[in-house]
Amino acid sequence: MNSTVIVEGQLDDHRALLIGMAACAAVLLLLTTALFFTGRTMLAIAPLIAVAGLLVVSHPRLALYQYLFVLFIQWELVESLPLYATDVSAVLLIAAALLDILLSARLPSRLPRLTLNFAALLLAVFVAAALGSDPATSLRSLLRLSFLLLTFLSVYRLVGKIEVDRLVRLFFWLCVLHAVIVLAGFVALGGTQRSWGFSPTVFDGLAMMTLPVGMCLYLWDRSGKVGLYLIGSVLVMGALISTQSRFSTFLGLALTALVMVLSWRRYRRILKGKVVVPADSMATTPVPQVNRRLLVVAAATLGVSISLLAAKPFILESVFDRFSTLISSPAGETVYLRLTLWSFAVKAFLANPLTGIGPGCFRYVQEIIPTLRLTEVGPWVRGLTAHNLFLHYLAETGLIGATALAALFINQYRYGRRIWKSTDERTNNACSLALYIISTLFLVTTFLEAGWFWGQTAYAFVFFVALIVRHFHRHQSALLSDGPR
Repeated sequence: MNSTVIVEGQLDDHRALLIGMAACAAVLLLLTTALFFTGRTMLAIAPLIAVAGLLVVSHPRLALYQYLFVLFIQWELVESLPLYATDVSAVLLIAAALLDILLSARLPSRLPRLTLNFAALLLAVFVAAALGSDPATSLRSLLRLSFLLLTFLSVYRLVGKIEVDRLVRLFFWLCVLHAVIVLAGFVALGGTQRSWGFSPTVFDGLAMMTLPVGMCLYLWDRSGKVGLYLIGSVLVMGALISTQSRFSTFLGLALTALVMVLSWRRYRRILKGKVVVPADSMATTPVPQVNRRLLVVAAATLGVSISLLAAKPFILESVFDRFSTLISSPAGETVYLRLTLWSFAVKAFLANPLTGIGPGCFRYVQEIIPTLRLTEVGPWVRGLTAHNLFLHYLAETGLIGATALAALFINQYRYGRRIWKSTDERTNNACSLALYIISTLFLVTTFLEAGWFWGQTAYAFVFFVALIVRHFHRHQSALLSDGPR
């Protein structure tokens, strides 16, 4: 009897809550409609944005989903700051993590070890800023790096509410969606201009990450969506070519080839019994026929390549011309700019080897070192970057900053490598290999070109590094719970 009364009371409370929420929604809708028809568009949108923000902050999964969705959109909200949509998305993510901590029964017992690497880098940047040529200019770099550390910790916290594999697959499909948009724009322009979709100058980096991830999902998928992953990967490859970004295209293809080699070796080990696959797992989801899928990829690649080279469609003429200049044009048009910027970075480092010229000061390198002659590379330098993350930090923060940076990227790679190399990694080769390849990408490009601490790509970096660390910790916990084998 008492239990019946309690249940009825809970149902009444639930109905009252729903009625209250419906009433609030009706009032908000009427207010928004009135403001919109009176010409106050911004005021009409503001309440809806506030409600959406509260909804995102109060749901950890929504916070992660919106973060991934906005990651592919380069939208400058306030030019004077500058403030981008990705910055606002990261703020919502951090707020969601803080709210989750406040509502949790207990505080986090420990932080991920990679936090120490971020903290060491932050300390090095602080010292370089204090001893640099312009501490006021360096403040922005300090704030940016601190914000990225908070974003990393927030992603790590919220990923505990969802499977890492699901987020990796969501990232892939979001990139496929934007790849379709990029390809549509490229075709609409007749192939005469580079196409970027909603992420000008950034999409090629995201697609470069996605292409090998798609190959991992295709080769090791057990859900029956093999064909879809192959089609999605082809679309990403086409979009990557449409951007006509040569470095990103070649590196994406190289990493995809690495995925194929590693998958073939792992598959051979499974067949030889060196990687133990539980019998119950094989009964429900048999090991994918990786060898057959590799043959399909090889045949498809050969067929498409021969067709393109033979036909050379008019719409791809600009693509062929741009890629051919990499080996046919004078060095001044292809490699000279990068080599010049790199040499400037080295000279700036030699001017102050220990702490550099100061974070954020590379754009003023000619004023700091008057003997440098910028000539035609001036716009590139004033754009903040030495076109090489390691050399950029070497120039601005000296040995202390560059060493801390290298340690961070090497350690995140070690996490990814240990996940994949573990002989007990039996159930999700797709996710493990994808994270390992991305960690490899981060490490390699840091010493070649990429700027994983700048702009939109910085949010992709901290997101995937958090996924790598979280997946590693879950894997270690699973091994401990299973006991020795």
